[in-house]
Amino acid sequence: MKLILASKSPRRKEILSSLGVEFQIIPAVGDEGVSESACEKDIAMLIAKAKAHEIFEKYPNDAVIGADTIVVLNGEILQKPAS
Repeated sequence: MKLILASKSPRRKEILSSLGVEFQIIPAVGDEGVSESACEKDIAMLIAKAKAHEIFEKYPNDAVIGADTIVVLNGEILQKPAS
């Protein structure tokens, strides 16, 4: 069994690398959209679960880590920066 990070985030790669564990990066490519009725505090969790599930479907015998971050300012979710 291998450990898979379902994210291309350099920061998440850095965090896992600092733990000294071996892992493979296989980024999820699915839609990161969620229901507009979802609470702000649940959005990152829902996206992280979707990423992990997408990769786990392809690698069911491995451990998959899905993660996501959102930034909320004055009740508005800020989009990912272009650079």
